[in-house]
Amino acid sequence: MPFCKNCGSSIEDGAKFCENCGTPIEAPVAQPAAQPAPQPAPQPAPQPVQAQPVQSQSTTQYQSSQVPEGTNGFCIAGFICALATVLMGVGLVPALILSIVGLVQVKKSGQKGKGFAIAGIIIPIAVMVIATICVILYFVFIIAGAAIASTY
Repeated sequence: MPFCKNCGSSIEDGAKFCENCGTPIEAPVAQPAAQPAPQPAPQPAPQPVQAQPVQSQSTTQYQSSQVPEGTNGFCIAGFICALATVLMGVGLVPALILSIVGLVQVKKSGQKGKGFAIAGIIIPIAVMVIATICVILYFVFIIAGAAIASTY
């Protein structure tokens, strides 16, 4: 008859817990006969990772281990340069270049940041158009003012 390792009381055969202290009883482990070590089964060669479509409620998205996480850095940098163009008048060309590069990368990699890239392209173009209109109006008023002043 076995005894509890925790409290020392006798335990009935087949019991899973000690009736005295409630300690779980370990089943005696029988030593297996010497058997040859099992040979590992041959494993197939690893296959290349391919994107698998994942169905969601609104769109089909592709998941791959090669898709970088987060927002594209070029898109963010282009948007910041576009804001600098509006606020300080500098950064028009870098904003366009960074935003276009970021937009191309977002389309290829599937990263986030497409909105930043589009805004980084539209804002400098709008600033360029407004500046061109202002320069044209400036010269029109200068010429008109000179014409009016020459009549006196």
